[in-house]
Amino acid sequence: MKEHGYRDVHPTFLYEMLVLIGIFIFLTIKKDNRKFRGEFTYIYLMIYGLRQSNNRGIKSG
Repeated sequence: MKEHGYRDVHPTFLYEMLVLIGIFIFLTIKKDNRKFRGEFTYIYLMIYGLRQSNNRGIKSG
């Protein structure tokens, strides 16, 4: 806590936006190297899930 009673907070919306832009760039670069149907959905859900759990940890801690 700071002196004036406010808590330090993280800009989690900014973190989310940066990760989503990163996912978009990664999938755009990888678009021609698809190995199986649904690969992009799988990659997106995996990265998004990791980001979500990380964001929850930041918000609660």
